[in-house]
Amino acid sequence: MEQVNGVQGSGSKKKYPERSKRYPADFKLQIVKKFLEEGVPAQLLRQECGLGNGTINRWVRIYRSKGEAGLTAGYTGKGRSLPAPVKEKIVEIKESTPLFGIKRISQFLKRAFFLSASPETVRKTLHSKSLMTAPPKKR
Repeated sequence: MEQVNGVQGSGSKKKYPERSKRYPADFKLQIVKKFLEEGVPAQLLRQECGLGNGTINRWVRIYRSKGEAGLTAGYTGKGRSLPAPVKEKIVEIKESTPLFGIKRISQFLKRAFFLSASPETVRKTLHSKSLMTAPPKKR
């Protein structure tokens, strides 16, 4: 009797297994330095290391813009900064109505001025301007 191979609906094979490779920062740095300093062609490096077509170029671009820190896995860069006029508006609202709390200022900005600032961003802004008061202690 013949053996019939069953169809596996959720096999362990990934659609793009080559995309899941992660390389350590020192490996990336070594490849980038070989490319930039020693002049080794990217095609030769790709063949030797089994890298994708645009990988080395992407690493070089990141290295040139962010340095060695950009090649580390956990590096995300600096997040979006709140524009100065929005920060000024937060301070203005708090000074004009000191009873408004963080959440209320955030909601007021959205409703009245169509400006988006999370309560955490409002808190950080007020804290940096020394306008935050400590909440009353519960007894």
